[in-house]
Amino acid sequence: MNMPTFNLRRGSSGAEVARPSAGGLDEHLDASHRAQRQADKWLISGSLLIGTATLGIFGLPLFLRGVWLLRKAQRDGLSVRPMLVTLIGYLVIIDAAINTVGWALDVAANHTILARILLNGWGAMFDAGYFWHYNELWIGGAAGPGEKAMEVGMILTVFTMRIAAGIGFLQMKRWATSG
Repeated sequence: MNMPTFNLRRGSSGAEVARPSAGGLDEHLDASHRAQRQADKWLISGSLLIGTATLGIFGLPLFLRGVWLLRKAQRDGLSVRPMLVTLIGYLVIIDAAINTVGWALDVAANHTILARILLNGWGAMFDAGYFWHYNELWIGGAAGPGEKAMEVGMILTVFTMRIAAGIGFLQMKRWATSG
C-alpha cells in the first residue's frame, strides 16, 4: 500500500534545493561561503549585544535571525558549519563575555547603579554566601584575601582564552592534535 507523503517544509511547496549546475563545485562553495558569512554577521552582532548582559534583550533577535539564516542554508543544501558547532561556539563566547562584564564590574565599578542591580541584586536573591560582606571594605566589591588579584587574572587570561577557544571552535580548527 502506498501511503501519501507530505511536504514537511515550511514556506512554498516548490522550494528548490541547490543543484549542481554548469559551474559545479565552485559555485556551490561560493554560495555556501556567502550564506555562512551572512549568518555569521547576524550571529556575531547578536552575540556582542548579548555578551554585554544589559543589551541582551536586543541581541537575542539578531542572534536568532543568524540561526534562522544558517538553518535555511542547510535546508537549501549548502555546505555550512553544523548547527550544533555554531551554537556551542557562540554560547561559549557569550558566556565568557558575560562573565568578563560581571567580574570587571566587581573589580572597578562596584559602586555604580549597574553593578548594584546586577551584582547586589543577584547576590541578595540567589548567592547569599557571595553577598555576605560585599562592598564593605575600601576597595569595594568582593573583598576576600587575594580575590581581587584572582579576578584580574581571570579577566585577563581565562575569559580571553575562552573567547579564543570559542572562535577556534567556530573555525573548526584542530589545535590539540598532532598531524
